[in-house]
Amino acid sequence: MKHASKLATISLAVLGGAVLLTGCKASKCIGPDGGEVDNCVTLEPLKRYNGTPETKSAAWTAGKNVTINNGNGSITVNTASTTSDVVVTGAPFAMEAANDQGRQSAISIMQNQLQLVVQPDASGNIGVTGNGTGNHGYEMTVSLPSAFNGALAVTGNSGSVSVATVPTSPSTVVSTSAGDITVSGAAGHLEITGKASDITASANPTGPANFIKTDVGDITATIPATADLAIQAVCESGTVKLAPSMTNATMAPDNMSAGITLGNGTGKLDVQSGMGDIIFQ
Repeated sequence: MKHASKLATISLAVLGGAVLLTGCKASKCIGPDGGEVDNCVTLEPLKRYNGTPETKSAAWTAGKNVTINNGNGSITVNTASTTSDVVVTGAPFAMEAANDQGRQSAISIMQNQLQLVVQPDASGNIGVTGNGTGNHGYEMTVSLPSAFNGALAVTGNSGSVSVATVPTSPSTVVSTSAGDITVSGAAGHLEITGKASDITASANPTGPANFIKTDVGDITATIPATADLAIQAVCESGTVKLAPSMTNATMAPDNMSAGITLGNGTGKLDVQSGMGDIIFQ
C-alpha cells in the first residue's frame, strides 16, 4: 500500500482556519477599501515555472566525504561523473500565480533567491546545498566519481530522493521529510529515515546501529543472503514479509514483527515502519 492512501485516512491539513491545498497559494482577502478582511482567505491556483539548469563542480580527492542538503525538490545521486569531480546540476523551479505577475515573481525568485552551492571545506570534504523552501527549489542531480570511497550524507525536505552509490563508500545516510526514498549499492554503515516515505533499499550493511525507518510508508528491502546481520523488523501498523532465503527467522504470531539472522549475525539492522508493510526480497 502506498503512503498517500494511508495519509488520506489521517490527514486533512488545516492551519489558521484555511485548508492547505497542493498547488494553491493562500492569501488574505482584500476588501473594497484595500484593507485585509478578517477571517477570509483567498486560494489562488499556482503554476510551476522552470528555470535554466545550472551546473557546478568541485574537485574530489580519495577518502573525502560528500554532504548534500536540498531545501525543496528532488535529489538524484549517481556515480556517473567521468572525472574526479563531484558534478552537480540544479534545475530551479518556482510555484507562483498563473499570470504575468506570478511569472515575474517566479523569475525573480529563481534569479535572486535560489542559490546552488558546491564547496569543499578546509578538510577537503564537499558540501552541496540548494536553499529552496516553500514553493521554490531545485531538482538536483549529483554525480559522484565512480571511485568514490568517502562517507555520503543526503538530506532532503520535500521531494523524492534516489541514491545509487558504490560499496566502497563506508557510510550512507539518507533522510527526507516528504517523498519516497530509493537507495541501491550501499554497503558499510547505513541509515535511511523517512517521514511520509515509501523506502526501497538494496544494501549490504555491516557493523552496528544500521537502520531503515519511515513513519508512514512501506519499506521494501533487498539484503544479500551472504550478509552477516541480525535484523529486527517491526511494523506498528502493517505486516512483515520475509524473503525465501530468510530461513533463520522468528515471526510474531500477528506477523507485525520478526527477528532474522543472516550469516553469523554480527552486524545489526533495525527496520521500522509506523504505518506500512515491511517486505524483504
